[in-house]
Amino acid sequence: MTASTRWVGALVLIIASLGAVATRAVAAPAYVGRVAGTQATPLFPTSSVTLTASRPVAGGDALLIALKLSTSLFGGIGATDAAGNTYQVDIDQADGLGLSRTIVISATNVRALSAGASITVNFPMSGAYMISVDEFSGLAARDVIASASGNGSTFNSGVTPSTSQPIELLYGAVGNESGSAPGWSAGWTGLPTLTLGGDNLGAAYGVTSSAGAYAASGSTSGTWMAGIATYTATAADNPPSARLTVAQLASPALTVRADGSGSTDGDATPIASYRFDFGDGSTAVTTTAPTATAQHTYAASGTYTVMLIATDTGGNASSPATASVNVTGNRAPTLSQPANMTVAQGATADQAITGSDPDGDALTFSKVSGP
Repeated sequence: MTASTRWVGALVLIIASLGAVATRAVAAPAYVGRVAGTQATPLFPTSSVTLTASRPVAGGDALLIALKLSTSLFGGIGATDAAGNTYQVDIDQADGLGLSRTIVISATNVRALSAGASITVNFPMSGAYMISVDEFSGLAARDVIASASGNGSTFNSGVTPSTSQPIELLYGAVGNESGSAPGWSAGWTGLPTLTLGGDNLGAAYGVTSSAGAYAASGSTSGTWMAGIATYTATAADNPPSARLTVAQLASPALTVRADGSGSTDGDATPIASYRFDFGDGSTAVTTTAPTATAQHTYAASGTYTVMLIATDTGGNASSPATASVNVTGNRAPTLSQPANMTVAQGATADQAITGSDPDGDALTFSKVSGP
């Protein structure tokens, strides 16, 4: 039996005694469904197959392609699709003679594909092929892999290096020649197996709950080529945290300014809008980020409760943030009583006038009556 194991991605330090590792909250990966599958022994060897998506693929999801080639030459592998997504080869495991290969190709965080969209797989000239395309949600990037080939009644991909996250998707693929359809060990969920002239291509998945080293294994017969790839989970899309301040303006009268600029959203879906309810029965005001403020004029003085809800680009709404504001009108100033004074007829005199304004406005004095 031959085997290979390699690191993919960032180098990490593993300590013999692993304790708790602080990580961001992540969304658990999940299987969505089979998008396409095909198998054939063409009249002449071929190097390209175009599949048609049987169902829509959601934007942000991942596509994992399993491929078994028979009587294949060595050379490059790749995939393209109608949305222009980028694919990478994760596993390429040949049998001992180099005539057959089991391959895994992936694209994460894809642009959406409609039902009927094309997915084209390119490979070296081959006499037969089997291809399956499956959709998963919640995958961020490939992490670690292992692959092996052998003969016998069981298969084992070999053990991966330790995964970098506690929660990851395990994806296993195994192809065999002139043997029985593969069965998967406990903990694996098998996907539909493709069969062609006694050869088989099986795929399966699992979701981890702790960081560790993993292998894809099960039962089969004949010559087999197996691989396992792990994929990190995407960070959970949490709602924003709304923060609100409200203050009355000096003018216009009875007008306040609500400010939600202290609101935060630290994940990949930033705040998209701010909805201000000014608490007087008027229509709420919604602003589009980056504008995070709004003004409102009340009909009367009083104490009002203003509410803010921030919504991110993923459609997640924050819990309401509230703030009370005491709105006052333009109150009349108070004039101080001038002192009595005696002035001779025909003479002039200055009289000091003072006053105060409860709103702090500047005062202007004018005489409306008197000598």
